[in-house]
Amino acid sequence: MQQLLIDVKDKPFPEIMKETVLEPLGMTHSTYAQPLPEELWTDAATGHRGNGKPIKGKWHTYPEMAAAGLWTTPSDLARFAIELMLSRAGKSNKVLSQDMTNQMLTPQHDDYGLGIGVNGEGQNLHFSHSGGNEGFLCYFVAYPERGQGVAIMSNSDNGNSLESEILRSVATEYGWSDFLPKEKALAKVSPEIYDLYVGEYQLAPEVLLSITKEDSRLFARQMGGDKVEIHPESETTFFATEEDAQVTFIKNAQGEVTELVLRAEGQQMTAKKIK
Repeated sequence: MQQLLIDVKDKPFPEIMKETVLEPLGMTHSTYAQPLPEELWTDAATGHRGNGKPIKGKWHTYPEMAAAGLWTTPSDLARFAIELMLSRAGKSNKVLSQDMTNQMLTPQHDDYGLGIGVNGEGQNLHFSHSGGNEGFLCYFVAYPERGQGVAIMSNSDNGNSLESEILRSVATEYGWSDFLPKEKALAKVSPEIYDLYVGEYQLAPEVLLSITKEDSRLFARQMGGDKVEIHPESETTFFATEEDAQVTFIKNAQGEVTELVLRAEGQQMTAKKIK
């Protein structure tokens, strides 16, 4: 898609995005420039690994600018979400028409619209997106019928725990039931079953989720992050207490685990077991 835009517009990708999206939305502290221009270095956060060590060189440079090249701030990310809410209502169409925005915010496949997660109905309708590069994690969610939302960014591979804590606090304040902590009951499951779940699962082309067993406990660890213990809610469904996440293991007719479904921060992802 990045190359398609370059071919059609005959301009560098960062310039295209600045002219068609960032400037119209007032996202003045955002850029797709890769490498990051030297005059912006003092404004940029340094990425960190899960162990607290900074990324070598402070941050990475990404040739896949459309997928990984955006430098932004929570305020600018919120401006993007606000424009989608206003455009959906026909009150502002600085980038997309009302019809196109409605298509974008209508589920097209599972819980995804056009490039963005969409869940709920009526007052609980919300759209969201998470993102992450080496040393950075972020998430935003917005409720168009309520005119509410939040954008959270962290410069750490294990920023999910902090993000979840902030998100739960905001959800409590505004009554977002989708993100409020739910009381769970531990199920009695034989730890021997955990052996079926141990392995690596492909969340995305370059993102793995590892499931490991230690003594009689099960842990999940996303590549680059900390391991998190997951507790049995049933024989196949597990939940974390450190963050709002649920893992359901899927078996085939032979009883072999072939994939898992991860539900976290209002989004759902399926990951195939690769080893």
